[in-house]
Amino acid sequence: MKRQRVTEVARILGELLTSEATRQARRIRRTDVDPLVAERERARALREALEGLGPLYIKMGQVLSTRPDMVSPTIIEALQDLHEEVMVRPFDEFEHVLVKNLGPDWRTRFATIETERPLGAASMAQVYAGTLHDGREVVVKVLRPHVAAQARLDMEILAQAVRLVMRRFPVQAELFQPEAMLESIFVAMRPEIDFTVEAANIEAFQKYTRDYKHLTVPDVVEVTKEVLIMTRAPGRSIRSADLTQFSGEERRAIARDASELLFRGFLVDGVFHADPHPGNIFVAVGEPATLIDFGMIGRIDRRTALGYTRFMLAMALNDGQAAGRAVVEMSTLTTRSDVPGFLNDMGRWVPSVVNLSLDNAEFGATFNQFLIFCSKRGIAVNPAVALFGKASANLEGTLRAIAPELTPVEVFREVMGDVLRDQAKGMAAGGELMRLANETFIAAYSLPEQARYLAQSVFDGQFVLRTRDDALLIAQDREDARAKKMRRLILGLGAAALWVNYRNKN
Repeated sequence: MKRQRVTEVARILGELLTSEATRQARRIRRTDVDPLVAERERARALREALEGLGPLYIKMGQVLSTRPDMVSPTIIEALQDLHEEVMVRPFDEFEHVLVKNLGPDWRTRFATIETERPLGAASMAQVYAGTLHDGREVVVKVLRPHVAAQARLDMEILAQAVRLVMRRFPVQAELFQPEAMLESIFVAMRPEIDFTVEAANIEAFQKYTRDYKHLTVPDVVEVTKEVLIMTRAPGRSIRSADLTQFSGEERRAIARDASELLFRGFLVDGVFHADPHPGNIFVAVGEPATLIDFGMIGRIDRRTALGYTRFMLAMALNDGQAAGRAVVEMSTLTTRSDVPGFLNDMGRWVPSVVNLSLDNAEFGATFNQFLIFCSKRGIAVNPAVALFGKASANLEGTLRAIAPELTPVEVFREVMGDVLRDQAKGMAAGGELMRLANETFIAAYSLPEQARYLAQSVFDGQFVLRTRDDALLIAQDREDARAKKMRRLILGLGAAALWVNYRNKN
């Protein structure tokens, strides 16, 4: 099975490379080819290839659509429209999955279940509407047969391919961290091939939304790896609802709660809903909005969360230099990092975007510019931060639909006091403050001795200051690589000559 899948992937990627070679040859032969037209053709071919490869590669394309530092604006525009061409399959293909997971009497669990027409169909599952005997309306999510095994196989193939690419292009690998980005994609995919993971996400978010008056999540009724039964959200999605029926106060309250949940999830809880677009939030007049689809969840470590808090505080205070320093602290510096240039970029950029409302600003475009600054100055961004940027851009679409007068920064200003307080509580509960105090004590205790040793070394003439030129080291590494290739070539020619001489003698 693996060999067949590798062959299929190689065939589709080969067709993509062939079409790219054809475009390049046409541009060489003809000078009247419009570069923009060629780039659109390239973007369309890439999108179609990812769609043909299946769910995991579609997910990868969706992540790439958030990385303007890696692909062109034209390709980003094409990948934002990336979708799964999925035909609704007959219920007969799914019934044996229900029998396997719920037993042969699975129908007795429901008062009614609509199997003729599913509520939705995706490459991983189909969703059906039902009613329990106690009157609760539910949705039944059923995994497509064999799709989990193929997704896991694709993960294995893609991981091997990325390792090969990293060895071939080490400079790009250092900057874009493809292994970390790939792991974030795999984490996002796991709830979609194992519904027990998605159910755990739902139950976690029930705790996170407990104190929100205008936001809730569904209840999990029953779950196995391949079947998930949960309560159905009332109303319609923000994308299709008639929002004129809602008062301005209710719309703003829903928008504020959704924004605060995203910020607190990223900065305090370390877990956030990565896809809060208008289709994933259901609303009904007088009811809390219901957040659905917990298949794509982002996770962040405490160090990065604290760094991003400093970044947002600096943004809220219109301090571009401080925002830039916070980014540097939570990112990875590469051999070509230009920190002063990056701080200058941020100092010019932050004042131009910080107070714009959604009526005249786009967070997605703003965040893209931030990533471009990082890439241009050789600063490697944590993939979780890029995923948070995608989530924020999706939330922006929700806010634009329901409360366009709000700005994400305005909401952050209102909640940052609570965020800082809860971060301090979390650090105290986790022993973080004790660790910092211990490290400070050790540093204070050893500093006089280290200073005395340094002074004595200077007086004795033993102090040596070493500097390193990374550009020279890179050039030396390249020369070493060329020398190794030349040695291998000479040895190969020598061996061939000896073999020919041996054959002639015999």
